[in-house]
Amino acid sequence: MVLPNYAYFEGEIVPYAQAKVGVLTHALNYGTAAFAGLRAYWNHDEQQLYLFRPLDHYKRFLESAQLLLMDFDQDSESLTQITKELLRKEGYQCNVYIRPLAYKSDEVIGVKLNKLNSQFSIVAIPFERYVSNDTNAHVTFSSWRRNGRACLPGR
Repeated sequence: MVLPNYAYFEGEIVPYAQAKVGVLTHALNYGTAAFAGLRAYWNHDEQQLYLFRPLDHYKRFLESAQLLLMDFDQDSESLTQITKELLRKEGYQCNVYIRPLAYKSDEVIGVKLNKLNSQFSIVAIPFERYVSNDTNAHVTFSSWRRNGRACLPGR
């Protein structure tokens, strides 16, 4: 896997080597993090990278972060702009996977969610196919439904 050159970390785009957290970071010790996965596809004919449905992805990402009592000043539109800026800086001319990560960033020991700082990061890496043989994939709609929000939380 090729590592990215840059990451959005602690409020700015920095060289990837600077985007580090300590081993006592709450998210690492207690699993207090939420992530999403977005894709951007390179169009060779138009020499353009197209980001796939970022507003929908970031809306769900922020909802997941809120479940862990994380609130950010950013909305899905501002996260999309940050992602576009990061992609421009990277200059990829290939398909890309984007990983936003929201996490409790304090370096403390203690099982809790409140009174902890939250951060988010975004990285993008070249990523052609998610599975090696996706040319003969079959897709269908499932009749299964998630429990309603008023029921026991399915999350």
